[in-house]
Amino acid sequence: MDGNGQDEVIVNFGPSYGIWVYYNNASWVNLHYLSPELRVTGDIDGNGLEEVIIDFGPSYGIWVYYNNASWVNLHYLSPELRVTGDIDGNGLEEVIIDFGPSYGIWVYSNNTRWVKLHSLSPENIKTGDMDGNGRGEVIIDFGPSYGIWVYYNNSSWTQLHYLSP
Repeated sequence: MDGNGQDEVIVNFGPSYGIWVYYNNASWVNLHYLSPELRVTGDIDGNGLEEVIIDFGPSYGIWVYYNNASWVNLHYLSPELRVTGDIDGNGLEEVIIDFGPSYGIWVYSNNTRWVKLHSLSPENIKTGDMDGNGRGEVIIDFGPSYGIWVYYNNSSWTQLHYLSP
């Protein structure tokens, strides 16, 4: 988070204590007094520092802790699932969010805008560069009715398997 090459440890100590970060294998710092429902990290602005993306629940929605310095509201809805990955290969990680059956899957693309990825709500979402071209694929388990699908190269859906794991 601070760009020195050492990973930080982010811990949710619950509603009484909130979120804390263990910096540089040396000291604890309170990141936020609220306890999150979900959290993920990713360099969504491309500056080399990991942002912390946190769901504070239905009352507060999704927030991003940018550049180890400031909180910014990303969306008012609380997600069911979330991952990050550079799906367009430009060096900025996208935030991929499942907002549930009413809204489906959305991508916060290039740290600027929300784009709908799919209308179904998945069982699980992962990202990874499956074809080695520098773009992360979005791998989705749509459940027993549809199986596992991959969104390749930020452009097309392909069924990976008809079964759901």
